[in-house]
Amino acid sequence: MKINRNGIKKILVITLTNLGDIILTTPVVEVLLREFPDADLDVMAGPQGFEVFEKHPKISEIIIYDKFKPLSERLKLIFKLQKKKYSMIVDLRNTLMPYLIGAPYRSLPFERISKYIVHKRDVHLWKLRVMGININNPPSNLYIDPSDKEYANNLLKGLGAGKIAVISASAKSNLKRWTKEGFSYVVNGLIETGFNIVMIGSKEEKDTIASIIDAVNNKDKILNLSGETTIRQLIAVVGRADLLITNDSAPLHIASMLNRKVLALFGPTDSKEYGPLSEGSIIFQKPVYCAPCKEAHCWNDIECMKFLSKEKVFEIAKEMLRGGSLKGRITEPKRILLIRTDRIGDVVLSTPAIKAVYDTYLNSYIAFMVQPYTKDVVDGNPYLDEVIVFDKKKTHKGIWGAIKIIKALKKNKFNIAFVLHPTNRVHIAAFLAGIPERIGYDKKMGFLLTKRIPHTKQLGQKHELEYTLDVLRAAGIEPKDKKLFMPLGEKASKKVGEFLLQNGIKRNDILVCIHPGASCPSKKWDVKKFAALADKIIESFGVKIAVIAGFSDIALGNELAAIARNKVLNFSGVFTVGELAPFLKRCTLFVSNDSGPVHIAVAVDTPVISIFGRNEKGLSPTRWKPLGKDDVVIHKDVGCEKCLAHDCKKGFECLKSLEADEVLNAVYKFKDRLKR
Repeated sequence: MKINRNGIKKILVITLTNLGDIILTTPVVEVLLREFPDADLDVMAGPQGFEVFEKHPKISEIIIYDKFKPLSERLKLIFKLQKKKYSMIVDLRNTLMPYLIGAPYRSLPFERISKYIVHKRDVHLWKLRVMGININNPPSNLYIDPSDKEYANNLLKGLGAGKIAVISASAKSNLKRWTKEGFSYVVNGLIETGFNIVMIGSKEEKDTIASIIDAVNNKDKILNLSGETTIRQLIAVVGRADLLITNDSAPLHIASMLNRKVLALFGPTDSKEYGPLSEGSIIFQKPVYCAPCKEAHCWNDIECMKFLSKEKVFEIAKEMLRGGSLKGRITEPKRILLIRTDRIGDVVLSTPAIKAVYDTYLNSYIAFMVQPYTKDVVDGNPYLDEVIVFDKKKTHKGIWGAIKIIKALKKNKFNIAFVLHPTNRVHIAAFLAGIPERIGYDKKMGFLLTKRIPHTKQLGQKHELEYTLDVLRAAGIEPKDKKLFMPLGEKASKKVGEFLLQNGIKRNDILVCIHPGASCPSKKWDVKKFAALADKIIESFGVKIAVIAGFSDIALGNELAAIARNKVLNFSGVFTVGELAPFLKRCTLFVSNDSGPVHIAVAVDTPVISIFGRNEKGLSPTRWKPLGKDDVVIHKDVGCEKCLAHDCKKGFECLKSLEADEVLNAVYKFKDRLKR
């Protein structure tokens, strides 16, 4: 379409209804004002958002169009506009109104849009391009009247000297709203860090904003403007923000047009269509397998916004306000799967890998696949979005079970799988699920992986934790924090606390825990010597001794409690894996064979004395020792030329040669902790 520029005397721009949508049409108005500076320009807007243009000095008239008014009134408006004799009509609603009003130059209601044009602002501008209007370098700004600017300045005058974070917790759809608890957590953290907080929202959102503020410690540090400003005043307030934290809502687009930094929290909507355009802004969105969607209701019972971690949102917001770099940590969202399907201790030793992935890819969705009995190790981990249970003995047994887990993984649309422990089944499942990147060890059908590293664990040259992290290092992830982690679940902690009180353990009692069990006979010290050790600890320190054992070792625990001369609390088979964490946290010292609970104790900062037998390199303390700062390893070398581990022909002489007094000497290292 070739336009006679001299013939353009009067322009009408028909914008949209909702405030956010209207904001995204403002670049169209600004381009037309730039390209036709001598023309009169009118704007038609809905009753909700006409204020955006109300004081604009270059707009001749604002026409309010209410689609809910009677047809007769809407026709009257069209007849009135026909008399204005517009030279050009740009209709961003895609209606037949330009044809009813009449103008020599009209935008088309339907036109083919380039596949490279995705963002809604650019879709609106495309209409001008189709008409032959130059849209290069479109102005992104909103006019703020001096009176509104002064009003905003007066409102914000009472804030401290720190930077201002404006928080918008509202959204038109419930699906687009982040949790109130999340917003409260972030507000609390930012206040404690020294930033000023301004809450904004409509009158309808006042109760929501009030409940967010109620959960904040320093309420007096918050300026609550919800329901207190007009749209024009709201624009002026957002214009003063150093950072806007918001759902996918109108304030996001206001900040975007004012070139203010935005931390945009997205759920089901497409951030490529509606994300912020301002410099330095960040979109935080978890890549749920069914997103983006345009449904009014979620058919998969997944509430996308709940996947956004409050800790991550706070960390990102804090760095943005401080001007810190998040380069490399906010990337194209990925769906990442970590897999570890062996024993309890192995999974505990893999928890730093979860944190490393979390720290590297802040906006990724992270899942961990484990066996049923190790689920409690990672369930409730704040750095995980999902725990997938791979039950090879029941649900996923046989061919049909394998198909079931493959389908589940395929449905999840993972981008990367880190296989931390190689097994044939896991490698086949990840391959057939079509996960594009599969990283792990070159063992047990490792050829099915896309990136393989040499399997040398059997050499025992370093700790199992480091072998695990090597899989991540193959993808360029270097862990900063290698601390083991196991959640202290609220329900489990309460249950354990009540159980201990019922069994006569008071809050100030010193409790030492002994664990005589292990997964293999080559790891088990003589239960009679454990009983002797229990007696010596009681007699030396006057503390209480508790014995724990897994279901397969209950008989060992019972035997120890029966043969000890002093009273020993027998909790064998009592605790689940999830309850072990709060129980071991309550203990002052943990004495155990080389076993999974050792690493749980390390994860909850309880000192450990770990008894080792075998000297085979891949099974030795070098690879499996506890990693706590003060932990003690007791390991006797009895001169075997070659360790045969569980096939030992000497009756596990390395364990037999160890006496209770030798372990007691190690206990004395913790004598200060064991005093009443």
